[in-house]
Parts: sequence; C-alpha cells; structure tokens
Amino acid sequence: MRRKSNIYNMIYDGLNEGIVFNEKTNFLQVPVNPDTHYYVFAGGTKPYHAGHDMLVNRIVQDAMSNPHPNKAICLFIGLSSRQEGDDQILVTGDQVQSVWTNIVEPRINQISGDIPVYIEYGGGPVGKVLAMMKSANEGNAPGFKIFLYTDEEDVKNYYRTRKYKKGKPETDEFELASSPPNYYRNLRVATRGEDGYSVDGSDIMFMGELEPDMLPRVTSGSAMRRSAHAGNRQGFVSGLPEYVRNNPELLAKYMEIMGLNDLNESRVLNEISRAEKGTPEYSNYLQEMIDELQYIKGSYNSRTREGKQYRKEASLIQHTISELKRQKRKNDRLNEIEKENALNEDKGIDNRSVLKEWFRGVVYKL
Repeated sequence: MRRKSNIYNMIYDGLNEGIVFNEKTNFLQVPVNPDTHYYVFAGGTKPYHAGHDMLVNRIVQDAMSNPHPNKAICLFIGLSSRQEGDDQILVTGDQVQSVWTNIVEPRINQISGDIPVYIEYGGGPVGKVLAMMKSANEGNAPGFKIFLYTDEEDVKNYYRTRKYKKGKPETDEFELASSPPNYYRNLRVATRGEDGYSVDGSDIMFMGELEPDMLPRVTSGSAMRRSAHAGNRQGFVSGLPEYVRNNPELLAKYMEIMGLNDLNESRVLNEISRAEKGTPEYSNYLQEMIDELQYIKGSYNSRTREGKQYRKEASLIQHTISELKRQKRKNDRLNEIEKENALNEDKGIDNRSVLKEWFRGVVYKL
C-alpha cells in the first residue's frame, strides 16, 4: 500500500493545500492529532448526486468558518456495489471512485482553500469513523473534536445503538466490545436543547442529531438508480450537482463513467409511462411521481433562511407526496393479495383431498 511519507505532518506544516491524501485503503490513514477539529463524512454516494454535493459544500463551509487553527476534512467513501431491486441500475465501486477522482475531487480542491482534505476509498467508512473516535477515546488526542455529517437515522443505526451478545439480556454484562458507543465512552457528545446546541465542552458532534433539517432532501441514490433504469435521462440529470449539470464536458464524463451514454436524451414528466391500478407497474409509476415531487420540493430550499418564504408551498407538496406513498403501499398490498389468490387458484390445490395428492406428487418428484 502506497502511503505519503509526510502524511502525519501535513496537517500542521501548511505546505499543502486541498486534497493531501486520496487513496484506496482498507485501514484508517487519517492522522488523529491533538487539538484538531475534524469535519467528517462517511458513506457510499451510489451515485454521487446533488444531495451529497450540498453536504460536502456544507462541510467545507463549516470548516472554513471555524477559526480554530488546526482542522481537516475527512471523506470516507465506501466502494461496495449497490442495487436495491430490479427497477434500479447497478452502481459499482469502480464507478463511484472514478466519479470522485475525475469530477468530485477537482471540485473539492477548488473550494476547500488551504484546509487539508483526506479522502479514503474502500474499507468500512463507519469503521474508520469509529477508529478515529477510539484513538481519541484512548487519550491519544487531547483537544480532539469531530463533526460527523450523516442523517439522524444513520447516527442511530451505526453510532448510537448498542450491541449485545446473541441470545443474552441487553445488559452491561453482555454488551459487545465492538458496540459502537464503547469506542467513545470517555468522550463528550454534544446534545441539542431548547436553545440549540454548543460545541464548547463537547468532543463529538453528530450533526444529524443536532441539525436534523440541516439540508433539504433533493433526491436519493435509489431515485437516481431508478431513473437510470427507466431510461429517464432528464430525471437522472436533474439529480446531479449543479456544476455537473451546467457543464457539458463534465456531464458527458459523468455519464460515460456511469455507463449511461445511451440513456434517452429527454423524457418529460408527462411521458412517464402510466400503468393500470392494481399492477406492479402502477407502483413503479407512483414512485416516479414521488421522486419528481421530492425533487421539486427540494428545489425550494424551504429549510434554509433564503427559502423560508416557500415553506407553505413545500408543505403542500409534502402532503401530496405522503398521499402518493399511501396509495403506493395500498397498491403493493393489492399486488400481494393477487399473487396469493393466483397461487390458491392453481389447479390441483382447490380442496383438502386434492391438496394432499398434490403434495404427494411433489414429494415423489423430490
């Protein structure tokens, strides 16, 4: 494994700006130094979309606005493949890393100023965050602070929930050593009160807990993968970062990396394939409508100071989204009932005696 020889000194030397480490590695390479503030993201970005870009920009802005002399940005990017259903394209780790190295990294270099940026690909992103916390927890980095940018649900699932030995009571006696909270048991976690939160006197800031609405939800990885699978070029491109959408060269490169050069050139909303109610296709149709409305809602930026005047409009759209989701769940249930009825109506399973005969035939074949 190649490693830059002066990596442990880069954070203080001031000799390097922008990205100082960007390699594929299974183990944490970021130096956990005393009196240093770390701004961290850990995730998959499959594919990298506008929501990820807004989060990266927020991380850079927060780091730059912090007057503390020693700070660093750490981005841990997972490289496992992802495809959650037959209605989505497969996004591979090679594609993720190629998008980052060819498109995202140059952008980060432009906006991060002289703040050191560490990008690690592969391994376990969550495990690397916990490794940083563990090092500080053991007293190796007094003055250490970490600002972790991930949503509230991921904070709960990956960092807050305790793990116990299988089949044992959930007590301290049977808590696993690998239980996430054990990695930072000696560190102080910031909490949110009626007046907000303060980083003074805290070592760990789970930003998803402290600011649940820190960014509007403009799209999702699953929505992007579904749009690509459906041949919806407009839907896919609309979810990309603005600097990619508005740059024909970058957009072409992104689409080439993702293997989507042949995606339909255009597909407007009223060309979304309609389907008959009660069919699996109808559920897909509703999901596409939901994805489009979520994008429109996110464009209002109603959770920000600049977009607060659009909160009423965003709320109305959210009501529509909620109703469409309800209709989709209802249609999914109808599909399941239809499947069960089709099985029960299959010839040879009409009554008890024939059912026994059918099972005997199956057993005989086995």
